[in-house]
Amino acid sequence: MMPYFKQLLIWIVILTGYRAYAQLPDSIIVLKQVEIRASRILEKQSSTRSTQKIDTFTLKTYSTNSINELLSKSTNITINQYGASGLSSVSMRGGNANHTAVLWNGFNIQDPLNGEFNLALSTVNIIDEMSINYGGNSALYGSGAVGGSIELSNKALYNSGFKASISQSIGSFGKLSTMGKISYGNEKLFIRTRLFRSSIKNDFEYKNFAKNGFPMDTLKNSAIEQYGLLQEVNYKITKKQEISAQIWLQNNERELAPNMTVTNGYAKQYDKSYRMATTWNRKSQKLDLEVKNGAFYSQIQYISPDINLDVIHTSFNNITDAIANYKFTKKHSTLFGINNNYVQAESDNFNNIEKLNKTAFFLSYKFDLKNKILLTSNVRSETVNSDFKPLTYGLKFEYIILKKLSINTNISKNYRTPNFNDLYWIGAYAKGNPDLEDEEGMSADLGLNYEIAFDKLSINTNITGYYSQFNNLIHWQPQGNFWTPENKKLVKTKGIEFRLQSAYGITKNISLFLNANYTYTDSKLKEKADNESDNVLNKQLIYIPYYQANGLLGFSYKKLRADIILKYVGQRYTTADNNNWLDKYITTDLNISYIYNYKDFGINGFIKINNIFNTEYMVREWYPTPLINYEIGLKFMYN
Repeated sequence: MMPYFKQLLIWIVILTGYRAYAQLPDSIIVLKQVEIRASRILEKQSSTRSTQKIDTFTLKTYSTNSINELLSKSTNITINQYGASGLSSVSMRGGNANHTAVLWNGFNIQDPLNGEFNLALSTVNIIDEMSINYGGNSALYGSGAVGGSIELSNKALYNSGFKASISQSIGSFGKLSTMGKISYGNEKLFIRTRLFRSSIKNDFEYKNFAKNGFPMDTLKNSAIEQYGLLQEVNYKITKKQEISAQIWLQNNERELAPNMTVTNGYAKQYDKSYRMATTWNRKSQKLDLEVKNGAFYSQIQYISPDINLDVIHTSFNNITDAIANYKFTKKHSTLFGINNNYVQAESDNFNNIEKLNKTAFFLSYKFDLKNKILLTSNVRSETVNSDFKPLTYGLKFEYIILKKLSINTNISKNYRTPNFNDLYWIGAYAKGNPDLEDEEGMSADLGLNYEIAFDKLSINTNITGYYSQFNNLIHWQPQGNFWTPENKKLVKTKGIEFRLQSAYGITKNISLFLNANYTYTDSKLKEKADNESDNVLNKQLIYIPYYQANGLLGFSYKKLRADIILKYVGQRYTTADNNNWLDKYITTDLNISYIYNYKDFGINGFIKINNIFNTEYMVREWYPTPLINYEIGLKFMYN
């Protein structure tokens, strides 16, 4: 294994040796135009220059991978995963996993039971666009949008004709992935079907740091198999009206590998999710209307023969939105919306079938002085089972100082309601608390955006400083023979985010690309739970690194593309008193792809070599990760 400092030295040489000079060809920075339907009303309301939009090339590069892998290597988001087949959780700006809203076509798809969404179970291939909004936005998206939101979208391609593609890839540790897509679009109708199936054994070798002498072991009981379908239908009723429907069905079968400290473990989990959504919208010069409904069913079955346990957890969630956006003038507009969310959950660990009904009213005002000022204010009032919640609000301001330079700020009050597990869980050693209060807090940020585009050079960069304070954090603590949650904690977080995207055309056929993301996060506990010692005060939250970064250095020659991807994660504490930690690490990947086109047909071949320097590291304590591994694949396209 190459020592850590040698990898760091290599990357310092690469990054400082990069130069971008004038005159970039338009073909390098402008993607082929396609006709797509306009963004949903709330997406446009929440989007600013500081919103990170994942580019088309990155989405295609990771199309055979999970969404969490793309996020960990291309954004400022912290990803924590329990081994190769375990839960993958998201942290934005030092928040918990249930502090990040995950939206699919405008619907919040966080699990009502635990408030999370396991991004490791979803492949990038099912989405067309991905946007990251950093910072709280509860006034628009409701409970859970505390640290930020991840928006996953499907877009209709009208007048696109008939298209089809099929891809097959194989990789290390028995990885096998098959994906197919077929679509048709004319002036009024767009239909698309996506099918996917993937499996992997995850039987890789690793150094077992829990055993004397650190011997090499082989990971067992870590296989994954998943398959699914996404069906989309979009129809233009008139030039101003459109109706759409999506059905996303997915099954996942996972073996849950034990950690290094456990000799044997044979637990399994079966995840089923059925998601259905319909949307009607009407757009006019003055008034835009949107009505949508989503129905979401989830079933999780956990089986552990070691302790003779077989439990099933199910949830049903129905979400209805009605939104109107009225444009008084070109500069002034207001948005009014009503949201109703009905949830029903049943679990072997609940005494009853639990139900929840939330109704929210939200209002937003936007002042848009093109090329100079953008001001957005939001306010939300919500009832939960007829109980009124405190108002939440948000204020966003953007000012264009110069043509290419702008400043933006965001201030918001945010909240999270307790999830069903917090309230109603009953197990052998744990019991929920139905008297829990909402978590709530304030957040603010200030950012600077800079964009330039010459004939050969393109640079887009953003730097943002942020601060947040969150009260009533829910903490599970022992009470007698049970663990139970209480509202005890106060956390204050401050940090810096930096993003850079750049491209430089050396000649007509040769180009260089440089992307970089850097995050500094200081997230400290200021008030502790009753059962905790004073040693945890003013200490960094566990598994939140002070520093993390990722970068891409790319080279293209005609239709050949090669990228080196760096990922750095700093030291992470594993105990609340910060006396134990996981070491920092750097991983380096190499991606190579080539596209060949002949008339209406195309072939895309790729190879990915991950962790090329055989770095040994852990994302969660005692859960191993693979050394060098590869994936190779072909995609056949008809357009």
